[in-house]
Amino acid sequence: MATFSTLLFVIFGGGVGAMSRFAIQEIFTTGTRLPGWAAIFVANMIGCFIIGFGQIWLAAELTDATIAGTAAAHLISEQNIHHGMAALLVGFCGGLTTFSTFSLDNVFLSHGKFGQLTMNIFGSVLIGMVMAALGMSLAHQWVSV
Repeated sequence: MATFSTLLFVIFGGGVGAMSRFAIQEIFTTGTRLPGWAAIFVANMIGCFIIGFGQIWLAAELTDATIAGTAAAHLISEQNIHHGMAALLVGFCGGLTTFSTFSLDNVFLSHGKFGQLTMNIFGSVLIGMVMAALGMSLAHQWVSV
């Protein structure tokens, strides 16, 4: 059962993630000639990288806390890491990335823009997997230093 404080971390992370997605959309709208779906693609790829990196980094922090300290220090670290996972992985990445917007964009692209539709679907899935794996790989290198 989630504690109230954990829910607050999810809410905070989700708000920051949603504001970040909005900022990315605004930057694309005002600063590029790219189609609107490209902003969601970029936000989703950033989120894939962050969730891959964050999962490994926070899990390593929890492992280090378990190995290094007393039971009290471990409990405090575990709670902080749990809150970090709630804020970053659930809240921020959940607010930043959006399957619903991705799906709506694909419905619009299916009306005659089949090249862009194909790029958005396959690019999002394949590049998203690569970005998550890249984040995990960099996190492994970072936490082992």
